[in-house]
Amino acid sequence: LAREFVQMISIWSMGLVYTYVTDKTNFLDLLTIFLVFICTFQMGKGNIMTPQNLRSVAALATGCLWARFISLLKSTNVEIAVFVTGVITVSRRLSAFVMALLVILLC
Repeated sequence: LAREFVQMISIWSMGLVYTYVTDKTNFLDLLTIFLVFICTFQMGKGNIMTPQNLRSVAALATGCLWARFISLLKSTNVEIAVFVTGVITVSRRLSAFVMALLVILLC
């Protein structure tokens, strides 16, 4: 949290706010911090949102944390980076096929 705060101040002082906001890693960091803060505050107070909404926010926060973890592994281990890149490539190529299959099966 402190690192992100210091990074925001330094980028703002240089006048590069647009670059900071549009960077996907910074967006993921800020989204994760925000969602974890909401979940923690809700669990402490208990009267801000319904249990169903809390489950949805907690699931989204967990997904963001996993994305950050996989990103960290990708940057530190070459074998995992190759595997993750391969999975992403295969998923992109199969997405059109899966959409067509869903349309055929559901209609």
